[in-house]
Amino acid sequence: MPKANIYQIFYNQQTKESLDKGFIPLNNLQNSRPEWGEFWVIRKFLLSNDLKEEEWYGFLSPKFHEKTGLDSTQVHQFLESISADTEVILFSPFWEFIAFFPNPFSQGEFWHPGLTAVAQNFFNSIDEPKNIKNLIMHSRNTVYCNYFLAKPSFWRSWLSIGNHLFDFSENTSHPLYQQLNTSTAHNSHNNYTFKIFIQERLASYLLTNEKWKRANFPLASTKSLIPDIVLFKDELISCDALKSQYSSTGHPVYLEEYLRLKNEISRRVNIKSPE
Repeated sequence: MPKANIYQIFYNQQTKESLDKGFIPLNNLQNSRPEWGEFWVIRKFLLSNDLKEEEWYGFLSPKFHEKTGLDSTQVHQFLESISADTEVILFSPFWEFIAFFPNPFSQGEFWHPGLTAVAQNFFNSIDEPKNIKNLIMHSRNTVYCNYFLAKPSFWRSWLSIGNHLFDFSENTSHPLYQQLNTSTAHNSHNNYTFKIFIQERLASYLLTNEKWKRANFPLASTKSLIPDIVLFKDELISCDALKSQYSSTGHPVYLEEYLRLKNEISRRVNIKSPE
């Protein structure tokens, strides 16, 4: 099994004390650019270190266990079960969102209106004109919170797009500067900008390209933060499977059945953002 370099970020004494001892502490006490969240320290690490080509690297927030219910022992046990040539490994929280929404951009649009348009403008500007509004994605190509491990080849692609996002967001004369730095509500707060929610979806965007060999921790095996929606756990698992089949075959019957199930769940549950 390739070596797994799994870092967990801390930015004050409280988060330092909360770290999982099975991960490698990553010091962000300086936290010089908090408006970029974990993206700042991940990008800094990738720009400053030489990664070994056959090893996996990951950068987890202090809330990894809180959001996923997983600890380092479970993560390392899962790694032992997958092929050594796997390039990307997903440990995404919010399995119910992955199953319910067509893609992570539509999920983001649900709570942050305007996100899809800003993200589309960004991808268009870097000659990535894929229509994100129409993407049908599933548990094997969706990840939230940057909870994934990857080999350097994937991180280079991630960093390439991330550098564009960073540069456009920092350059006051860039046409997208204002859009990327527009504030949007998040858990009753308004101090988050669209650039943060776009960077959290960069890995998912890249994974729509089937060239990457990936594995994901089993859908619905982690805890849910939305009690009401998991009353429909079986339906949600079916939604994910249907989307996966549609992505593989393009056959409209899978998409139609997914949309029927999604609409049925929508009628019976009040979907709220996790706090």
